[in-house]
Amino acid sequence: EKSVPDVTSFVPQPGDLLLLVSDGVSRQLRPDEIVDICLDTACLDTAGAAGIAANLTRHADLAGGRDNATATVVRFAADPRFGEGGAPR
Repeated sequence: EKSVPDVTSFVPQPGDLLLLVSDGVSRQLRPDEIVDICLDTACLDTAGAAGIAANLTRHADLAGGRDNATATVVRFAADPRFGEGGAPR
């Protein structure tokens, strides 16, 4: 069976999160649970994107963990070369 990748594009804004997870996470956690974990501000403020990824894999394991659980989270920061609205300084 041939795999077909999901492809999309977007323009990230400061503070946006990009989340990539394996089926070991997406099959164990409902989408709303994944969103709740990603928006856990206490985790984001103290452990950052790496903490969110660790929380996602931990929750997937606790939910039954039948497969390898992998998560990558990227948090976009403001680019200091640009001002408000993305205009060059």
